[in-house]
Amino acid sequence: MKTADTYIRQTHQYEDPFYIFLGEDADDPASHYKYIGKSGTGNVEIEESCAFQLEFLKTQGLRKVHTLMDLGCGSLRAGIRFMPFLNTGNYLGIDISKEALRRGIEDEVGFDLIDKKRPEFVLSDAWEFNLFSKKPNYIIANSVFTHLRTENTKLCFESLQSYLQEAPFQFFATFTQSLEEKPRQPPIDHYYGGTGACTYSVEQFAALGEAQGWKHDFIGDWGHFRNKAESPIVKFQMMMRFYRD
Repeated sequence: MKTADTYIRQTHQYEDPFYIFLGEDADDPASHYKYIGKSGTGNVEIEESCAFQLEFLKTQGLRKVHTLMDLGCGSLRAGIRFMPFLNTGNYLGIDISKEALRRGIEDEVGFDLIDKKRPEFVLSDAWEFNLFSKKPNYIIANSVFTHLRTENTKLCFESLQSYLQEAPFQFFATFTQSLEEKPRQPPIDHYYGGTGACTYSVEQFAALGEAQGWKHDFIGDWGHFRNKAESPIVKFQMMMRFYRD
């Protein structure tokens, strides 16, 4: 009998944040929707976000022949759209939660599409990009750095640069933009993430990429449904493009 373990690359075991975050609710078959920010009862916003990420990247030049890394792929809410679009072997998904990945592979995408498209999945709490067999042309991190403190975001960027070396790439990363003088870095509420938003100024977030020698463009409001939420202190899901020609 096939299981998700067949398709996931990992080097060590650690406590899964899925269970830390959800507790007793983790046994609910729909709890992976809650884990990624939706109750599971009516996931219209999730479906909108799935489709939107692909359409956005296509406007940025993504084509079937490109290799895409989905950083923080979770239960494959975007992967379920990316995989059919991309050529075989061109989807790379990395996440910290094995249970989220398992549910994505077994319950959302299914083995037929996985076997047809032959994606690569890496489970890691240490940004082990070297477990992939190839380097991406495009990278997307949607709602990842919104819940990572600066030190964890910095480690991700350093690890990504070490993996990519001098290869050209486009890296699209969302963050919560602070409208206050001092961005917020709340305590971590669950393993390696957090329920409270970590905020960055545009300059602060851009500097994390500049430290790796990357160029950047501040895209800002990229049309994501969370951009519609109004707040006097933050702008949600702002987009930054980091790149190397």
